[in-house]
Amino acid sequence: MAEELPSLAAELEALVDVPGPVSTVDAYRAQRDGEARLRRRRRGAVAAVGVAVVVAATLSLTLPGGGGQSLGPAGPGSPSAVPSFSRSPLSTPSPTRLPSALPSGAATQTTAPYTGRSPLTAEAEFGWLPERVRTVRYQLSPMGLTMIAETDDAGDSPTRFSLQAFPAGTTPPMSDFPGGSHALKVPAPPVNGQEAYWVSSDDPGYAQALNILRWKSPDGRWLELTSDHLSAADRQQLPLRIAETAVVERRSIPLPLRLDGIPPGFVLSSASFERRNGSGPESWRVELIYSSTPGKYFSTVVTPGGGAGCKSSGGVSACVGMDMANALADLGGAEGWLAKVTLLGADPANWTTDVLN
Repeated sequence: MAEELPSLAAELEALVDVPGPVSTVDAYRAQRDGEARLRRRRRGAVAAVGVAVVVAATLSLTLPGGGGQSLGPAGPGSPSAVPSFSRSPLSTPSPTRLPSALPSGAATQTTAPYTGRSPLTAEAEFGWLPERVRTVRYQLSPMGLTMIAETDDAGDSPTRFSLQAFPAGTTPPMSDFPGGSHALKVPAPPVNGQEAYWVSSDDPGYAQALNILRWKSPDGRWLELTSDHLSAADRQQLPLRIAETAVVERRSIPLPLRLDGIPPGFVLSSASFERRNGSGPESWRVELIYSSTPGKYFSTVVTPGGGAGCKSSGGVSACVGMDMANALADLGGAEGWLAKVTLLGADPANWTTDVLN
């Protein structure tokens, strides 16, 4: 896996310099598909380096295709089985949000403040999700922050939902596709009384590739939900129900570490926080990918448990992986970087949003 990182890092670095409107490309589909494959490779080797964000310029302007197993709604008022990302007592939960089942041993609240330097700040989050969803992830890339929910990882094509909020005052673009085909707006039922539409194409191939639903939130911002690998029976009803219960609220996500004394010139390239139903070494995972200099990337991965060559404290460990052996040479290698990491333990009540210092 390490041999894949230089090319992935180069692609990521090139993308950062490319200007463009929000969400005119589907960077996330390629990113998520790549991440799913790579996660399967690195399970059992927690100390392995995290993979830099994989980006491809495929347009995210299509309607759903067939294929995939029917998920089916969980029934009116049914709680989701999605892992819970608990809110701070400083925040008032939206009354439209349905309760989520917590993983074993997880706290129901966190006292983490909403100030500080958080790498993961969501503008919109899932409310209801189908019962078969087992993984929820906050993913920061050069294209912004996306919240992703997936079913079990059996196979290369899990059902996946990706939620993103456009900046206030931004009108989502309707761009043409390669080959000259055009994007089309297809009216959708209103979402909580607000305007909504599907994005499709006059090319049947594009129109059957993905499922994109856009709608306005009560504060006037546009949201976008991309659904992958849905059956024909689910391709409209599930996205609409997920959209109706989405929570539109700015919130920094508490994490189980703090980084102090980050050297000048070190740039955060991507970050993620993933949580799965259940407990054990794969129940959650935090990854921060930095570049020490252009083209030299390294990852910091925090998980429950411990690992050889990693820093461990309070039931969690932090491991460093590098795409180039000298990425941290000026700090004395991985040990020098880990000296800047403070681990906050496995109890989410002790986690913080004041991560990057």
